[in-house]
Amino acid sequence: MVAKSGSIPVRAARSPVAKSWQGALLPVAFAIFAAPALVDLVRTNWRSETGSLAPIVLALGGYTLWRDYARARGSARRGQPVVWLPLMSLASLLLVFGSAIAMASLGALAAWLAGVAVLYALCGWEVVRRCAFPLLFLALVVPLPYTLSMGANAVLREFVAEWAVELANWLGLDAALDPGVVIIGPYELAIENACAGANSTLTLVSLSVLYAYWVRTRSVARAWMAAIFAIPIAMAANIGRVVALMALVKWQGSAILDTAIHPLSGFVSFTLAAALLLWLDRMVRLFVQRHPSGMSEP
Repeated sequence: MVAKSGSIPVRAARSPVAKSWQGALLPVAFAIFAAPALVDLVRTNWRSETGSLAPIVLALGGYTLWRDYARARGSARRGQPVVWLPLMSLASLLLVFGSAIAMASLGALAAWLAGVAVLYALCGWEVVRRCAFPLLFLALVVPLPYTLSMGANAVLREFVAEWAVELANWLGLDAALDPGVVIIGPYELAIENACAGANSTLTLVSLSVLYAYWVRTRSVARAWMAAIFAIPIAMAANIGRVVALMALVKWQGSAILDTAIHPLSGFVSFTLAAALLLWLDRMVRLFVQRHPSGMSEP
């Protein structure tokens, strides 16, 4: 017998994340976790000044995750059920418990854990490993319970209050500090968590680390600059914000704090801090371009 000449058609290998019951149901399962968590965050944490910047972290983290996934999906392999099923079970318990006690942070943690489990189930360990940074970055969207953030807020309040009073006196505002209270003229002002800047500091540091991650392959100097200067810039912006509010209170009375100026000042201080960080990055970039030895820059 003689075989006929000619090529034999070969069926293309199906992608490991091709259509299947896993590929269809697991994203739906993730949506079941993510939807109520997002609604709870919008209704509670994100409506307060302390959580108002979290959507920025979510948007940029989601973009980074999609970018890294697009680069890694060629190595996708289905994950083992023995790994992702327990993760989904734990996420389910967290979701139920968080709903029972009306704790938005547990629901957000459950959604994040379910997202990691779904990514592993559909794409395997290699993709999860290559997307590890944006996954960890997205975990910052989960609000910290009050018992965990209380100590950090207390330290920040004391630090910001002391330096704000010093700067205010240097500017001639005649302020004084009583434990936990700033006194300016006839008014006594309590430094709250939002004014202390824990949220804006954490957000700016997080975005700086994310920026360092974006530019790490182009300039090590710029990456280090973003990571190192984020905290002092954020702290300086918060101190400046408190001093500005103290000046407004002295000139217009404490009623000014009940207007939109109070939350708007937080957004303005964060924007100025981010602009200053970008300006420093620009300066470092110009320096690297003029002194390229030992540094990589496009």
